[in-house]
Amino acid sequence: MRAPPIWLTGLFCCLAYGMNLGLDLPVQATLAAEENAEENTDQADLSSEAHVDFFEKRIRPVLVEHCYECHSSHAEKVRGELLVDSRPGLLAGGSSGPSVVPGDPESSMLISALRHQDFEMPPDGKLADSVIEDFVAWIRHGAHDPRQAAAAPPNRTRREIDLQSGRRFWAFQPVRVATAPDLAIHRSWPRDLLDRFIVAQWPLQDTSPSSPASQVQLIRRLSYDLTGLPPSPRDIKAFVDDTDPQAYARLVDRLLATPAFGQRWGRHWLDVARFAESSGGGRSLMLPDAWRYRDYVIDAYNNDLPFDRFVVEQIAGDLLPFESLEQRDRQRIAAGFLALGPTNYEMQDKEQLQMEVIDEQIDTIGRAFLGLTLGCARCHDHKFDPVPTEDYYALAGIFKSTKLLTPGNVSGFYQVELDSLVDQPALEAHNAQVAELQQQLSEKRSTLGLNDTNNGESSDKKKKQQADHPELKPLIDELAALEKKKPPIPKAMSVTDEQQTGDTQLLIRGVVRNFGDIVPRGTVSVLCPVDDQGQSASQLAIPDGASGRLELARWIAAPDNPLTARVYVNRVWQHLIGVGLVATPDNFGTTGLPPTHPELLDYLTDQFIRNGWSTKYLVRRIVNSSTYRLSTEATPAAIAADPTNALLTRAHRRPLDAESLRDSLLVIGDNLDATAGGLTIRKITEYDRDYQFDSHRRSVYVPRFRNSILDIFEVFDAANPNLVVGRRANSIIPTQSLYLMNSPFVLDQAYAAADHLLQDVHAIAGVQGVAAWPDQLDYVTLQCWGRLPTDGERSLLGELYRSTLQAAAPESEREAWAAVYHACFAALEFRYLN
Repeated sequence: MRAPPIWLTGLFCCLAYGMNLGLDLPVQATLAAEENAEENTDQADLSSEAHVDFFEKRIRPVLVEHCYECHSSHAEKVRGELLVDSRPGLLAGGSSGPSVVPGDPESSMLISALRHQDFEMPPDGKLADSVIEDFVAWIRHGAHDPRQAAAAPPNRTRREIDLQSGRRFWAFQPVRVATAPDLAIHRSWPRDLLDRFIVAQWPLQDTSPSSPASQVQLIRRLSYDLTGLPPSPRDIKAFVDDTDPQAYARLVDRLLATPAFGQRWGRHWLDVARFAESSGGGRSLMLPDAWRYRDYVIDAYNNDLPFDRFVVEQIAGDLLPFESLEQRDRQRIAAGFLALGPTNYEMQDKEQLQMEVIDEQIDTIGRAFLGLTLGCARCHDHKFDPVPTEDYYALAGIFKSTKLLTPGNVSGFYQVELDSLVDQPALEAHNAQVAELQQQLSEKRSTLGLNDTNNGESSDKKKKQQADHPELKPLIDELAALEKKKPPIPKAMSVTDEQQTGDTQLLIRGVVRNFGDIVPRGTVSVLCPVDDQGQSASQLAIPDGASGRLELARWIAAPDNPLTARVYVNRVWQHLIGVGLVATPDNFGTTGLPPTHPELLDYLTDQFIRNGWSTKYLVRRIVNSSTYRLSTEATPAAIAADPTNALLTRAHRRPLDAESLRDSLLVIGDNLDATAGGLTIRKITEYDRDYQFDSHRRSVYVPRFRNSILDIFEVFDAANPNLVVGRRANSIIPTQSLYLMNSPFVLDQAYAAADHLLQDVHAIAGVQGVAAWPDQLDYVTLQCWGRLPTDGERSLLGELYRSTLQAAAPESEREAWAAVYHACFAALEFRYLN
């Protein structure tokens, strides 16, 4: 199969950048500069947050445990004049020189000391290689350390967290019932009350919204936002030709009702839930039943499961009452949320492993539902938010009372049998056959006098002798063969309460077996009301023998919790508008960014709760607004006045995510396998490395492993399944263009699309309104870009078509159309939503 002329495809990509939006080059360049400034700012914020989190979880605890005794301002005697309890101290180093050179681990004396090369630190034994590699990675990425100030003088008094003051922070305040403001300007512009909150922040002079998006732009935007798939040319034409004022609302309702909605929005939640089908850590074991949680999430979105119920089921679904076996199994699958985190089941220190699992569960619940970095309070009081370490261990007691791990040299994970999926008649028939054979075997043993005779022989030796006995062997072999034919009992990853439940001890500096006081199980104090004595009512009323998970889940999902609904509403806004009202969706704490429109956030949160925590209600409200329907067009003056579009006077120009990009290629190539749900791992093995991906299913169903990932997902910033990812990175790197230019997968879809075009030429020509789409080229750009080509694009694509046609005999037409499709795939217009 011959590839299209690469040089000409590249020429098209370069030229089309200035033509695709139908704007002149100076305006297009300004828009590009705006987008880059916006993304770089966001990337810096998110990158900084991630670096601080890495330091707090991987670096600071090691320094505290192994280094502070001799190298901190609290040490009785500072050794080697080296202080490691501040960033300035680490950079300055001690008597031997600087200990850390940011960006250069091999030149950093700290690394050679940890490796026991020039110095041996800590002196009582070398740290684990994985810990040293954490320090290498930390220094390589700049040695980010939030401890900018020099270490304070020794102070043995613990800093007390002021909860009363902490409660005054905006995110910890109750949700206010906001009233839509009266407007002094643009009174006729809002379509929804939420638009009035947007206009209210515009300056009174020289501020105007961009023009509304065109019908063609709106159907493409809606299709991707609600389903993750491109609209077909026929759908585009039908929508553009429909003059009914309710046409847009009908389109919204139709897209919300398709199964693709749950597949699209379920993927958003799977990013937050750090969903993967392998364990990570060590050799990364496959999790062959993890797909059941994925399908649960997709079904929950398609059925518009109220989000408060969605929360409770994922934290404590196994503890909820049920009316049928199907409901019980669904709720147990939902609780698999707690079991899906990255876990090194091969860790030999089982107490440490249990604590690592608990830490991951607390950190995930904090970020996913509350937008808080609770994991930062494991070793000490949270350095930035009013979360004392006692709150961490109040939660740890709940999850220590929850069973996930099963014993073994390589620990296992808890699974439940799904009774509703068992073929009960077949199982009962099988059990009856087994019972009959066992009865015959027992009678035969009795006849032979073998039942109770031991003669001092071991049980295993006795079984072997009986298995070889000529009168017993046929029955034993038949029984073994029958056991192999036992109807399978489907299972799911889940959790359950431990037999022994109760409060746990605080671990001093987070170190396993370094015990402090027992901490009663409870919640996050700063989010709880204060009692008559001024104490936070954070303890939970937990029944005897219960873990407290159900009580915790109901506290998180309560309408008076100030964070849960706010955090989720912000996530929905972000997925539809492009940037959240809070731009750090997983961090509503003091190190996160404040809301740009706090009154709007509270208004939408209140409306969301009043309307049954319905995701579809909230999506419908937002996409029907004037704010959502703005175009991306803007004048240089508007960009200069608001370079990051904080005022939302225009729509954000957004890249397609990795899944939408891949699914679009398959749709246009007529190769998308629309089968929904089920096990999608082609070959179950013990480990996930070197898995061969060959699926044409929707991307949400492509196996997602922690040590192996589809190349298009890696190149186009798919979520890291080891982390809670509320907002993906939006990188702009040469690898992405090179992938679209040279990937065999992309080329295959270009040829498949050309074949489909040529085979279906008569059906295409038969589309009503041929005058509007006079030729196949228009059809191609409608497929790829959702619009007709401009005159300049038509000329450039025509040149590509003709040049390939002349050079590609005997399959010239197929080659020419494949080249056109390939060029359209590589263009920015394919990769971005306008």
